[in-house]
Amino acid sequence: NDIFPKPDSEGVLVVHDPATRVVNDYIDGSKEFLINISFTARFTNAKISRSVLDSILNAIEGIKLKDSADNLSLKIKSVANIQFVGTDEKGRTIYTCSVAIEYFENK
Repeated sequence: NDIFPKPDSEGVLVVHDPATRVVNDYIDGSKEFLINISFTARFTNAKISRSVLDSILNAIEGIKLKDSADNLSLKIKSVANIQFVGTDEKGRTIYTCSVAIEYFENK
């Protein structure tokens, strides 16, 4: 999702860039890629917005995952701390943060 489903919805959106970025190209055809994923929280209570995003970052920071179907190793790291974006027309607070996922594809 890239927008909240209903005007009165509270919760967290996960938005990713559908295009990956090649950060390194090697002579053997292998490549390193980078995908950015952002989390946007909207709650009436600002403390809940910050707490939920903090929990997400703490849970996934530094995790290394193995995608056995595609034989990829994924590394997750925080790239933007929790930041205040603003408030909506109903006074709910909006905060965001983001992570980067790096992976290597061997040809």
